[in-house]
Amino acid sequence: MKELVYGIIQDNVVIANKHQAIQYASISDAIPRSKNWADFIRLTSQETYEEVVFRILEVLEFEQLFPHFLMGESLSNYVPGLELPLPEDEFSVELLPGFEEGEFFPRFEEEILSWLPEEIFQEMGKVEELENDAFRYRILPESIQLVIQSLESLGFSIEEDAPLILKAQGHEVPSA
Repeated sequence: MKELVYGIIQDNVVIANKHQAIQYASISDAIPRSKNWADFIRLTSQETYEEVVFRILEVLEFEQLFPHFLMGESLSNYVPGLELPLPEDEFSVELLPGFEEGEFFPRFEEEILSWLPEEIFQEMGKVEELENDAFRYRILPESIQLVIQSLESLGFSIEEDAPLILKAQGHEVPSA
């Protein structure tokens, strides 16, 4: 969690874990290019595929079967008819939990509340409610230098990368 990236998006500083942002940006790139799940795995990673499968099992309330999936067992042995996407299966975003509802990609403006140190949380921004019971942590762009200094003093490294943040949240990156 020590490497962070940020971007100023819609008059808000959005900060994320760099590794997570890269992972979700690769998913964003892979979605339109994948014909089957093997393509998706090749364009992202085996780890990302396994995380998607875990999220599918979680939605179906069968996450306890995930270790069996990792061991290569057929889950239909445990739940008749339970089929998960195999590499040779056609890729479909419909299988990405929450994708069609706009909830698949992380909301960095919410997730920041789970890791942002208390001393920065109180000083640098505020929680704002959005529609549909959503919320965000709002950091004004004019505070960015203070935020960077505060995070660096706590041992974080932080760099600007608005295109990565946008792509990691499933948005199109405007061309230069």
